[in-house]
Amino acid sequence: FALPMATNMVLTMAVAQFGTLVSLCVLMPWFTPVALALMFVLYHLQPTVATVVLRRVSNSLAGPTMALFSETIGGAASIRAASLGGFFERRFARSVDDANAAQLADQLLFAMVTINVGIAMAFLAGALLLIVMLTKDSLTPATASFVVTQGMNLTLGLGFFMMQRGQFAMALNSIERLAEFSKLPPEVEGHETPAVEWPESGEVT
Repeated sequence: FALPMATNMVLTMAVAQFGTLVSLCVLMPWFTPVALALMFVLYHLQPTVATVVLRRVSNSLAGPTMALFSETIGGAASIRAASLGGFFERRFARSVDDANAAQLADQLLFAMVTINVGIAMAFLAGALLLIVMLTKDSLTPATASFVVTQGMNLTLGLGFFMMQRGQFAMALNSIERLAEFSKLPPEVEGHETPAVEWPESGEVT
C-alpha cells in the first residue's frame, strides 16, 4: 500500500513542479539559468547508495528482532522452567541494539539530505526574489505577484518532492527483498525412512 501511494505522490509532485518551473522561466527568462542550476543541485542531493543500503539493513534487522520478541513471549513458561531468562534477555538486547543502530544511522543520513534540500530551497527563494527586484521595471504588479506566489509554492513543493522521492527510493527495498526471497532455494524435504529398531508406537510408563 505504501509503495503505490509513494509512487503516485512522486509523479504528481514532479509534474506539478515541472509546470511551475516552466511558467516561471516563460515569465522571467532570467530565471532559466537558476532553474538549470537548481536541477543540477537537486540531482546530486538525491538519496545516496549508503542511505538505501542502511534502510535495507534496518529493515532486515527489524524483522528478526520482532520474531525473537514474539518467540520469547510465546515460550516464556519454558524459558522460566529452564532458567534461561538471562540468556534470552542478553540475546534480545543485542538484537535490539543492532536494529536501533542501523535505524539511527538511516535517520541521520536522511536528516542530512533534508537539511541540504532546505538550504537549496533557501537559495532558490533568494535568487527568485533577487531576479524579481532586478527586473521589476519590466514586470507588471500582477506578474510580479504571480511569480512570487509560484516561487513560494515551488520552494515548498520541491522540498516536499525531494522528501517523497527519498522515501520512494527507500521503499523499493521491499521489492528488492521480495525478489531476493523468491530466489532462495527451497528446503530439502526428508525422505529417509526410520531405522528398523525405531519403535512404531510409544507409551508412558
